[in-house]
Amino acid sequence: MKTRILTGLLMALAMGLAWQSANGQHHLKHPSGITCEPGFKIVEEIVMQDVERYVVKLVPVIPKKWVYDWVDDPFAIQDSKHGQCSQAYGPYCRKQLVKMQVDNPCLATTKAVTEKIVERVPVTVYRQVPIGSPNIETIPTKPKSQPK
Repeated sequence: MKTRILTGLLMALAMGLAWQSANGQHHLKHPSGITCEPGFKIVEEIVMQDVERYVVKLVPVIPKKWVYDWVDDPFAIQDSKHGQCSQAYGPYCRKQLVKMQVDNPCLATTKAVTEKIVERVPVTVYRQVPIGSPNIETIPTKPKSQPK
């Protein structure tokens, strides 16, 4: 008996909330309830607005390590004597020690990074305009570039 009464009350509450939210959406979609001063009218305008949202991305992180290696370095020796044609001797080969940075894929991991995404969405705006004034047009402008 108690469960039937409780179920009935919960159903009535749910229907009341659904009816209330449906009425709220109706007023938002059709703003007929907007009032303005005498001598003015309401003008509906659609403008573009920047909306920011953040998303999470997984980025691979590959650590680097320093390694040393020998590299062949060929060279030639130029012999020039005073008043004679110069000659070159070689090629000779020598080893040179080189320090390099390489990826270490064995220790690769991932890292979570947040990224800001800016989207332009249309938004409806209502303005109050004098009745006798000509139509005022808005001129679209280029958005300023944002530093990254």
